[in-house]
Amino acid sequence: MVNFIKNYLWAFLWSLFILFVCLIPSSELPKINFFSEYHVDKFIHFFLYFIQSALFLLLGSYKTNTNYFRRKHTIFVLFYGLLLGIIIEFTQQHYIVGRAGNLYDFIADSLGILLGLSFFARKKSTLIEPI
Repeated sequence: MVNFIKNYLWAFLWSLFILFVCLIPSSELPKINFFSEYHVDKFIHFFLYFIQSALFLLLGSYKTNTNYFRRKHTIFVLFYGLLLGIIIEFTQQHYIVGRAGNLYDFIADSLGILLGLSFFARKKSTLIEPI
């Protein structure tokens, strides 16, 4: 259990950061027209979830040589990220005043996760040597 916490602490802290950023009431968000005009918020969603998957993959899945564990861990990262995205969009839609859930935000989240997974699937042998 200690190794699990040690290995994934930064990834779970990043999840808390995502929750904090995405669940701030709209009255506390800065009003910047640039974000809405150019849909920069979609890039931010993409970036947040790309980093999320990268942290999980860097810290855990490729520290072992077993393909079974890598596959299992990759599936965990995928479903964890998707579930986090769904929960956030649902919560924004129904419980956060002035915020609305958005399918396009969830799509950006999903693309960030998938790009993170595909990037690390290709680069797994060159990024981290097994310990």
